[in-house]
Amino acid sequence: MLVLLPPSETKRPGGEGPPLALDRLAHPTLTPLRSRVVDALVDLSGDEEESARTLKLGKTQRADIGRNAVVRVSATMAAVDRYTGVLFDALDARGLDDGARAWLAAHVQIHSAPFGPVGAMDGIPAYRMSAAVSLPSLGSSKRLWSGAVSDALAEAAPDFVLDLRSEAYVALGPVP
Repeated sequence: MLVLLPPSETKRPGGEGPPLALDRLAHPTLTPLRSRVVDALVDLSGDEEESARTLKLGKTQRADIGRNAVVRVSATMAAVDRYTGVLFDALDARGLDDGARAWLAAHVQIHSAPFGPVGAMDGIPAYRMSAAVSLPSLGSSKRLWSGAVSDALAEAAPDFVLDLRSEAYVALGPVP
């Protein structure tokens, strides 16, 4: 069984995990594409105005540009702990016992815009990018991710998929 969740725009800052290791995330076949997206996101952060425009950030969200600039070297935490908001606050993964967290690790993935689907316990840094973003050097996230994510999900061959992603994230990789 695989449960696919959408990410949240809001994220818990900080972390105590090692820097991002793209090849250690779920679906390692996505590593080259993840690397291209992360590189483009880091490059974009070098121009604050372009970054704010592309990521559709208001003045109070500009600190997220700085987070994107250091996404490769920032501390990480489990994806399910990184995200906040209605879904993740209700899940309260940080309050779950070891057995429940092991179940999350085995069965839950969260579809991140820059990283694709990641395991619930995969370490990710704080970042800002949504499914609707078109990175200037790469184009639309949908065009970039759709086929690769669908292929990765098919390769994983779960016997049952409960897809709870929003429409925008389903477009980034429909379940085959």
